[in-house]
Amino acid sequence: MDRPGLRVFAHQFRIGAAAIAVLGLIPGRISAGEAAATFGAGLVMCWVLRKASGATWRDTFWPRHERERPLWETLPPSIESVRTLDRAGYRVQAIKMYRGLTGGGLKDGLEAVKALSADGGHSADRGRAARVADPASHGGGPPVTKRQRRSSTPRRTPRAEDRLARREVVRAAATSRSVVNSLAAGVADGGHGQDRDETAQGG
Repeated sequence: MDRPGLRVFAHQFRIGAAAIAVLGLIPGRISAGEAAATFGAGLVMCWVLRKASGATWRDTFWPRHERERPLWETLPPSIESVRTLDRAGYRVQAIKMYRGLTGGGLKDGLEAVKALSADGGHSADRGRAARVADPASHGGGPPVTKRQRRSSTPRRTPRAEDRLARREVVRAAATSRSVVNSLAAGVADGGHGQDRDETAQGG
């Protein structure tokens, strides 16, 4: 028998043992001791069958199909699921799901979840948050991460006026430098000429 079949058989075996224990409570059927012994043997057999099927300790005593799954595990990742989780009181899980959809930060996720949950999510801000989180449902591509948004943002290029102003500044600086150099050269030549005149007069 396959493992799922063993688990089903173990569940049915436990039900049968419980039924025999109930019969022990009816006068004239079987004794209470026999009912208790049968019920105990049924529980042991149920445990053996479940362990043979590969179930964990938790599954052995508390089967998965008898446990209630958390709400956030049953909802698909979407904006509507984020709104449903927050309205059900699971804001932390709603923020986690929203950040998983958008790749945004914690503060942005908290503000977006609050906006999505208020008034049914019909305002312009909530619509924009929905388009960012689930662009595929609005005619876009896959969710965009923060790094992709930064890389896709166009960088500011210098305008023509800025380039012309920069050229004028460079040209004026070059002109000023040449004027200063020529003045310095003239002063130096004048000093040497005066020395030559004084030497000639002394001779």
